[in-house]
Amino acid sequence: QWREALVGGVFWFCMFFVCLVASSRAFLNAEAADRRFLLFVGSSFGIVCTMLTFYLTVPPLASFWAFLSSPWLELAWAVSARAWPRCSAEEAAVAVAMLWGLARALYIGAIAQLGRWGARQRMEETLRDALAHPYRAELEQGFGLMNGESRSLSQALSRLSSSSGSSNGLPSAERSSGRSLRDKHVSLISARKRLLLRQVGGKAALPSHLRLAINRERILEDTVAALFDRPVSELLAPRVSVRFENEPGVDGGGLTRDWFDSVGRALAEHAQRPGGAALLATAPDQTLIPRPVGSDYGDVSLEQQEQFRALLALGRFMALAVFHEHPLPVSFSFILCKYLLRVPVGMSDVRQLDPEFYNGRVASVLKANGLQETNAALGEPLTFVSAASEVCPVPEDLKPGGKDMIVTEENKTEYVQLLCEAYLCGGIRREIQCLLQGFWDVLPPEILLQSDISPRELSVFMSGVADLDPKEWRRHSSENEHTQIHSWFWELVQEMDPEQRCMLLHFATGSSRLPPGGFPDLRPPFAVKVSESGSGLHLPHAHTCANQIV
Repeated sequence: QWREALVGGVFWFCMFFVCLVASSRAFLNAEAADRRFLLFVGSSFGIVCTMLTFYLTVPPLASFWAFLSSPWLELAWAVSARAWPRCSAEEAAVAVAMLWGLARALYIGAIAQLGRWGARQRMEETLRDALAHPYRAELEQGFGLMNGESRSLSQALSRLSSSSGSSNGLPSAERSSGRSLRDKHVSLISARKRLLLRQVGGKAALPSHLRLAINRERILEDTVAALFDRPVSELLAPRVSVRFENEPGVDGGGLTRDWFDSVGRALAEHAQRPGGAALLATAPDQTLIPRPVGSDYGDVSLEQQEQFRALLALGRFMALAVFHEHPLPVSFSFILCKYLLRVPVGMSDVRQLDPEFYNGRVASVLKANGLQETNAALGEPLTFVSAASEVCPVPEDLKPGGKDMIVTEENKTEYVQLLCEAYLCGGIRREIQCLLQGFWDVLPPEILLQSDISPRELSVFMSGVADLDPKEWRRHSSENEHTQIHSWFWELVQEMDPEQRCMLLHFATGSSRLPPGGFPDLRPPFAVKVSESGSGLHLPHAHTCANQIV
């Protein structure tokens, strides 16, 4: 009888609620199709609740619930009667198991909450440390030497590295040549997960989702606010779920790709604007570098601190894109990739970054009789003063008393080293340090070194593949049917220019760049589906979660 009363009560309560909604003014003013849909949903909900109540109260389950609750009822009676509880061994075991499960859930929740509370404080400490230690670029051994001296030194270092290699006698570059980008990425992710497990003390304490709520109109600001003080364990959760405010949609992967792509596009767009509060600027080689916020030394205002916090969050965002395999539609400086991997910078990197600076200020000094020619062109002796640039327009002393120190044949190598280091980092030393610290917070440099990733490979991980080959695209697409419409589609892709192909890829997948392995690594594979429904005027639409155009 109690079961019949419970099932009947649930059913009639649901029906009463449906009737109450159906008699409301908002329901009566809705369109007929909407009213029918709401009635269907309400009735279905009532039936489901009734069925659940019916099946959960069948005699076997009712006995099970009674068995689970009996130890606690006995314990409550014993406490009220001030006596020892009378429980069987099975009931005591159940009570202990339930207490263990409750304690485990409380422990995991406490660890997660403490991680959230401590993340902000830890990031603030990271910010203070980055501002107190402005970045200085590491240069290759032999940087600035004459060609013959540099070549002899590099050959000696090469022989040394070959002789000190592993047991197989091969240099590290040769040993790693057989590993693909996919293998290196898998190695990177596995190493980071192992380190994370050691840090949090077990897999049970790891979050399963990173949930983000983003307003598309404030996408950079919301992204910075969402990533700056998140615990690393949450950033490295297996799944990222993004919700755009005031936009319908359930994230099955497409919205996450759209978020990464939209943030990257916003960064690139703001970098083109002169001045302002943009986080990045365009380098001479048209790649992206941090934009100057303040001086390399001295006090920092509250407004500048917010910019530095944003750079820390940007570094975390870049590492997140690498970890979750979501390449960004931007190209970061190759030298910045060397900074991230702690790889020394060479003269060829300076030449690639700015050929005009290299030829006019470096090569002209290093060549035979170059110093005399430079002094004659300047009309005065060359001194230890930096070169003006867009990032650092005011020349500064390269060393204490540099403006009074004349460059000679004996010290011109030191001059070139200091000059190039200042040209690379001067004016943005704190900015670079904040970006690096944010990246390393998610992907520590030791993990990157362990995975044997080169700067060029890291650049591919961050920016993906931009050159979309139509034949390669079609070869790795999922085509279960071959119709005239499919032929027309691929003919059109063949006629598109690179920018249009990137936009088409963005329309279909939510990202304008491919994963590091190209089209073979696109999951699920791209597909074109021909729908039989609809009219001839029906425009194509995309399912970004399935990488599909219909």
